[in-house]
Amino acid sequence: MSSNRRRDGGAGFARACKAALMCTLLAAAGIGYVRQTMEQDRLGRLVTEQEARIAELNEESHRQKAIRSMLSSSDAIQERVRQFGLHLAPATLQQRIFITVPAVPPGSTNDSPASSGIATARRKEADSMIRSASRRAPMADSLATLAREVHPLVQPLLPAR
Repeated sequence: MSSNRRRDGGAGFARACKAALMCTLLAAAGIGYVRQTMEQDRLGRLVTEQEARIAELNEESHRQKAIRSMLSSSDAIQERVRQFGLHLAPATLQQRIFITVPAVPPGSTNDSPASSGIATARRKEADSMIRSASRRAPMADSLATLAREVHPLVQPLLPAR
């Protein structure tokens, strides 16, 4: 009988180790589940907060677009010119830039390679005219500079450089 007891002693230790290992794995799985559930709840609250922030920013954006469209209307601009006493007048003919774009002859199609080349040449010509016109008259910059020098109250209304 004593020989049987020796063998059973080793088996009891192995069973105890298996039971401890199973308990540890079960506890780890439970802790992992609770942790994952808490993380999902936290992320859900974060998503809800971000959606509320997006809605708030959209409302602010719509409000600012309405204000911008109101302030950029010609009536509002004229009222501000009168309010600040800028004494601005419409541009004279010498201050205006006229760009002539060659017209496409009636009946021509852009299917043939020859007409495609003509259209490309006309497009290049129009682009070069626009570029040269923009080099000749930096009117917007000079008007903004003039407005800044004329009245210091206009400075916050003009776009920053």
